[in-house]
Amino acid sequence: MSENGKKDLKEYREFISGIEIGSLRLVSVNSKFIDEALVPAKGGEIRVKDTSRYEVNEKGFIAIHTYIIETVMEGQDKPYIIFKAVYEVKYLSEKKITKQIWNKFRQHNLPLNTWPYARELFHNTVLRFNHPPIILPAFKT
Repeated sequence: MSENGKKDLKEYREFISGIEIGSLRLVSVNSKFIDEALVPAKGGEIRVKDTSRYEVNEKGFIAIHTYIIETVMEGQDKPYIIFKAVYEVKYLSEKKITKQIWNKFRQHNLPLNTWPYARELFHNTVLRFNHPPIILPAFKT
């Protein structure tokens, strides 16, 4: 690892050691079960997309994390379940977040904090559609 890489990693670790979650809340959720006839007996694809942004505040920063999850039958393009959830996480931070730190944080730490909630909400929503359970994958960095 280069000297700059070591310096960046040290800076990131120091930043992470100085943050705490102040609050985590679901801001919005929207889900559609498009066609019961499309429910596959087996197979299919789960598409997971996420976006995030942050805003600095006086106590740290606020992260807005959006998940869009679609289930698609094998051989089809059109999803039969569309699910969107938006989470807001308020982080208390001793150090100010930089764009460079945010780029690492949003890929590694933010999903570790929000993905379990999104998985649980998706799972329960799918069951309320009277659909067989769909298990979303674990988050991997």
